[in-house]
Parts: sequence; structure tokens; C-alpha cells
Amino acid sequence: MGQSGAYDNRDRCVQFAVRSSFRKSIAHGLLGLSFIAGLSSHHPAVATRAFVGMESWLFTMPFCVGETVRVRSQIEALRARPRGTGQVNRRRELISQDDAVVQRGVFTNLVLHAASIANLPSPDWGRKAA
Repeated sequence: MGQSGAYDNRDRCVQFAVRSSFRKSIAHGLLGLSFIAGLSSHHPAVATRAFVGMESWLFTMPFCVGETVRVRSQIEALRARPRGTGQVNRRRELISQDDAVVQRGVFTNLVLHAASIANLPSPDWGRKAA
């Protein structure tokens, strides 16, 4: 689990973990944040300009290495911003395979308004034809 900064035996040593109270390796909290960012990066499909912040983040319970997780998102607030952008606050929850919320909090992103998206160049803009 070195990718998330977890170097404790309970996080990286299976032999140690089976003797722990969880009986298996637990995933480090920052790995869960990475899962949330990755799993929700394309859904819903919006033109995100910037990740602005995160607030009220809670690690409510551990989840284990190898578990299947999913993300639940709900828009909490929308606010118009200058230059064709808007700020979106989304409540995000990381859900374990047992349907338990293991992490939750609010992500804030800066996104383009729909009218601004219509004026963007196509994805192949600037590429040379083959």
C-alpha cells in the first residue's frame, strides 16, 4: 500500500493482518479518496475545469484490500461563476461491497456552463489528419 503512504504492517503484511482485529489487510484512507476521484471522474460527464476543494471528509469505517467499491454522488449546491463557469458541490460517498458507507464528504469543482461547452473545439481540434 505504499502508493497511498501506508507503511504499517497491518496495511501491507498479510501475515500480520490475519492476526489483527480485521483479519485481513485494510485499505488506507487515501486509497479510498483515489478510488472516489477515479470512479467519479467521467460520471456525470461534465467539462470540469478545476478541482477546487474538499470539505467535511469522514473516514467512517475501514474497507479491505480486494473489496469491490462504488461511488454515490449527489449535487448539493450550484453557483454561477464568471467566464462561463459554475461551481458544483457534490456529496460523495464511497460504498463497500456490503453497502456500507466507508468514506463521505463534499467535493467542489469548477465546471463549464452548457452554453460554454457548445463553443469548445472538437476533441480532435489541432490534430493532423492521418
